[in-house]
Amino acid sequence: MRKYILDFIFDEFTGQSKIVLDFNDDSMSILEINQAVMEGEIREEITMLAGKMFGEAIEQSIRNGKIELICLDNHPEEREGAKAILQSRLEDVSNNKLENLI
Repeated sequence: MRKYILDFIFDEFTGQSKIVLDFNDDSMSILEINQAVMEGEIREEITMLAGKMFGEAIEQSIRNGKIELICLDNHPEEREGAKAILQSRLEDVSNNKLENLI
């Protein structure tokens, strides 16, 4: 059974919006799931579901690339409570501004 979790995220610093996708499918391995998303096999299904959840304007924005559709398996930094360093904070780390991470 396939279960989807979709979350709409708006980054206040960059102004970027994205749909974060997590899902579970007992019939597929994680590698197969990631390949299906990246190759577009289930992208249409997810895009239509996002349209039902968040509205037709959001669905169109996903289709035309204005809103990213990302998978948590490929972007663990987006997971709530993640231990990974956010991409926006890598500059602080490289400039030895570690106090900004606390």
